[in-house]
Amino acid sequence: SACSVVSINEDKERRAQRSAAFDSQAYVAHNWNSRIVPEIQHDAVPLAKVLPAIAANLDAAGRAHGRIASEGAPYVFKVSGLGKIAMIDRSSRTGSITLFLGALTNKQARLLIGPVLVNSDIRDSLPFIDFNNFADQSAFAAINRALNTMALRALPTDLKVGDTIRFIGVMSVARADAPVEIMPVQVERAN
Repeated sequence: SACSVVSINEDKERRAQRSAAFDSQAYVAHNWNSRIVPEIQHDAVPLAKVLPAIAANLDAAGRAHGRIASEGAPYVFKVSGLGKIAMIDRSSRTGSITLFLGALTNKQARLLIGPVLVNSDIRDSLPFIDFNNFADQSAFAAINRALNTMALRALPTDLKVGDTIRFIGVMSVARADAPVEIMPVQVERAN
């Protein structure tokens, strides 16, 4: 027949085997330039448009420009922008770059630069990376780590205070008044 019945324990064993064989780094490397970055680029909305929409009505902004990865999760927005580096903070392993976004938004944003990233925004922004497509939570978490690692590799290493940069990234927003924290996917010097 086309299906078989297995015990819960046998199902767990099969999933564990598939998970152990799964190479998250290879999966992300294979899809990064061909699928992941192009999708984020294509869907990125300028921060100058997203931030006022969020301030006016987070739910409406989320429906128009964002995505919710799972029930109860915050909205995730693919964004683009231009900013001047005001500060680079590497005093902790969760480093960040503070950007002044200019008079249009009159806001600051933080680009997360790690090396430690406790963030699943890239993964959660991509509809084709769904929990149900992977063997288990371990494989899904490994995809997240691989995405964050690849994003960090794409960051220029010689950025300094005063540089103006163009960026494309992803941010999650649970509250309209939350700080703007962006997981960068592409960053390039604009000056």
